[in-house]
Amino acid sequence: MVKIILVFILVVVSACSNLPKQSEKGDRIGWVLWFEEKLANEPVGTQRMLVTEDYLRIDSGDEADDFLLYDRQKKIIYNVVVEDETIMELNNIPLEDANNLKLTWRVEQEKSYAQTNRLGQQKSEFRRYFINETDCRSVVSISDLLPEALEALREYRIALSKELSRGLQYRPSDNPCYLGINVLEPIRHLRVGFPVREWDDFGYQRFLKDYQSGIIMPKRLFELPSSYNRYSPK
Repeated sequence: MVKIILVFILVVVSACSNLPKQSEKGDRIGWVLWFEEKLANEPVGTQRMLVTEDYLRIDSGDEADDFLLYDRQKKIIYNVVVEDETIMELNNIPLEDANNLKLTWRVEQEKSYAQTNRLGQQKSEFRRYFINETDCRSVVSISDLLPEALEALREYRIALSKELSRGLQYRPSDNPCYLGINVLEPIRHLRVGFPVREWDDFGYQRFLKDYQSGIIMPKRLFELPSSYNRYSPK
């Protein structure tokens, strides 16, 4: 069983702005995306993203497994754990003094060529993001790729950053990379284009493998189990 970990999670969708929200039966129409991802001290895994105009679901591709559901209208994150039959609800109420933390950013940029199964070889740009002179993240992005993907990604990361900022009062962090990328400026590296590849020196890697648009998905995939116990972190 793969449990969703509320850390830096990327979500992207293909460019197709004229898709209807749902079918006549109420099933959702949207995008399916597949990533290869590696976190520190963990093996490479596959992650599936289901994106509609109203929802984002993150899972391992197995409908019976744990999943994360982001309500794009309510701006609420739900973390569903099947084994415990629980739903953790995150309302992203920010820590008021989080913005008082000051960091210094520096970006190095050069041209690159990204290759994926679907994208082929396209003009892209490679950037390294330094925070307080620490090499924090390397990103390959394409400026005119998947504009709807960027919008969904920004929404989710902003919501997640607010929740993570609350955790600082219980678990203060002196890691400039964590603070900068996940809490204070969660969409800074998304201003220049869609990220097709990311990595850092701490063991994190992410690679966009494939995506499909116009996919009809059962509405049950975007519903929360009614019998599960809901709670919010104090």
